Amino acid sequence: MGLIRAVALNVIKSLVPLQLPGAKVIHYLQQMNLTYRRTTMLYDIRAAHGRVKYETQIRKLKPGAKVPDAWKNTEKLGAPYNYRVHMEVEYYDESSQQIVKADRFMFEDEDKTLEEYENDYPDYSGATSDPEGIQYLGSTVVGVTKNMRPGEAPF
Repeated sequence: MGLIRAVALNVIKSLVPLQLPGAKVIHYLQQMNLTYRRTTMLYDIRAAHGRVKYETQIRKLKPGAKVPDAWKNTEKLGAPYNYRVHMEVEYYDESSQQIVKADRFMFEDEDKTLEEYENDYPDYSGATSDPEGIQYLGSTVVGVTKNMRPGEAPF
């Protein structure tokens, strides 16, 4: 990693609390002469903010819609499923009496609508690991990753 990218990563991480869009962050970095390849900068911004590619477009879809194939990320997943669905989940924490948002994901074999994924999540989380003293309030699909690994997982 180059020196400019290392310095830019620190600046990007310091801007995370402001929740600025990627274009504004890039403009800010350009003013500081901390520029490198734009696609790499966008990747770094998404990673620092915990965002998924095409998240803003997917959030605007209606609940009965499916995520278009062009908006699905592709990756060779280590799990024997066809899709990893990225969710923003809201919980009510009884101990602190606050609503908490968390980024979670679940694995699916079928391509479903956003509403179907969101309805399946409570059963999925209850079967895997649902924390004590936390009450599930709702979830929103923020991204879908398609598994590009052919066949079964290597384990």
